[in-house]
Amino acid sequence: MRFNCHALMLPDPDRTRVSPDDPELSRLIRAERIRMLFASTVPVALFSGIFAVALALLVAPQMGRTLTMVWAGLCVLGSIMRVVHLSAYLGSRNRASPGWLTSLNVVCALHGSLWGLAGAFLPVQDMVTTVMIVATLIGACAVCTFTLQAHIVPSMLMNLPLLLPASLKLFTRMDAYGLYGGVGLLSLLALMMFESRRVERRTTELLWLRFTTDRIARERAEALKLAQRHSAVKDQFLATMSHEMRTPLHGILGLARLVHNPCPASWARSPKRASRSS
Repeated sequence: MRFNCHALMLPDPDRTRVSPDDPELSRLIRAERIRMLFASTVPVALFSGIFAVALALLVAPQMGRTLTMVWAGLCVLGSIMRVVHLSAYLGSRNRASPGWLTSLNVVCALHGSLWGLAGAFLPVQDMVTTVMIVATLIGACAVCTFTLQAHIVPSMLMNLPLLLPASLKLFTRMDAYGLYGGVGLLSLLALMMFESRRVERRTTELLWLRFTTDRIARERAEALKLAQRHSAVKDQFLATMSHEMRTPLHGILGLARLVHNPCPASWARSPKRASRSS
């Protein structure tokens, strides 16, 4: 029995083409995607700075206090840069602009590069320090993949410079441990990118369904209001016409009775009386 893992992991391409030629719908999806990317900026930036300082203090005796403190300071600056970027986004009147996604890509690439410096200066001969740094970088990669899952580009620009230097550095050990660690980090990175792409497609589909459903609900409500308005106009028209028709009909019916019923003999002899009675 043939097992198609690719078909299992990825949605049907025909079902994921959910971007119709509708500028308004595309704008709404883009705006919501950008909002999702910025949503976790504050906690991510806060814990990024805290763990960078904690890791620097932990490995300072093995790697040198000056080097680790400079690295921690750069990571804290990267966190501040993320928060400043978020403030500019929140103060913008056009949050759906594609420029926000472009600037976020640049910020994520810089932040990931700053964290990746820890892997570039990895003391591969010190196994304990290496494991500690690599474990921290893996945790940071997992957090970035989760918080940036709405779009693969910022996730990739954050995770590639974050894990790639450490994986390449591990290969310089030239032994089984280094080979195992380097291949493991590259495999993890590939899996993270694969999962990010799958989640991005699913997010696009869900956003399209959400905004399409909202549009249908609005159109339905507007159609109901229009129908109620037309019904009220019809009722008013019928009431007015009924009144306007009923008033002259009384006289017409009265004359019809006079014409239909025979006149009494006394009325025939007195035309003035018959006229007054009619």
